[in-house]
Amino acid sequence: MPDTLRSFCNDMALILQGHSDTPVLDARLLCSHVLGLDHSHFILQSNEELLESQKANIRALVARRLEGYCVASIIHEKDFYGRTFYVNENVLIPRPDTETLIEAALEVLAKGSRILDVCTGSGCIGLTLALETEASSLTLSDISPEALEVAQTNAHTYYKSANLVLSDLFQAIEGKFDIIAANPPYVTLDQYEALAPEVKREPSLALIGNQGLLDRLVKEACPHLQDKGWLFMELDPDQCKPTLMTMKSMGMVNLRSYRDLGGNLRVAAAQRQYHK
Repeated sequence: MPDTLRSFCNDMALILQGHSDTPVLDARLLCSHVLGLDHSHFILQSNEELLESQKANIRALVARRLEGYCVASIIHEKDFYGRTFYVNENVLIPRPDTETLIEAALEVLAKGSRILDVCTGSGCIGLTLALETEASSLTLSDISPEALEVAQTNAHTYYKSANLVLSDLFQAIEGKFDIIAANPPYVTLDQYEALAPEVKREPSLALIGNQGLLDRLVKEACPHLQDKGWLFMELDPDQCKPTLMTMKSMGMVNLRSYRDLGGNLRVAAAQRQYHK
């Protein structure tokens, strides 16, 4: 019996069982990618027969999933806050928890702001904030030139005037900003060892950090904030309180923390206030 899209996708989902928490979704995404289908067209064409070449291409992607690569890394795209971003092995895959930072920052971010996204990776945070608020300027920075190439690709799609800077935190950053957003490396070595294999395939440079790095980011960020400018950082739940204390020690005010969809502390924020 010839393979229809539906039957073949179901077969691939069975193969992925035990290797993925979402085998049906993974199989559908991989099939859709090879065939160039969105969700509605996948359903409309689910009874159509597949060519042998199409099945071979899908099997090749499923084999990579079995090797421990996440779907986003395989198809080189990931949805974030309603937009699709290009990703590859040189950046972290955008995660739903990071949308907590977006929602928090949008509470205070005015239209026409100057935005800096440090440790930008794919650029999804800075680009999203810039698009949602019609920013007057956007700077994306990262220590990794390979990551900046990914950010450049996404900037070309969404915000062509973005300024990209190769920088170790604020080393090469000039000027002041109304908001600085950061999803810095914050996974401890012990936590890293316990991560799923597919997460360990993401760049360790963007994952592994410590409280010292987070404190350094806060201290270096302050001189680059406009009066009443905001700093927003994504963190591990255990790092929120000590990071807020560092913000307070730097004279920052309006200290805030935000919880992600799982109820875990995920974002720390504070405002820079210059005293005359």
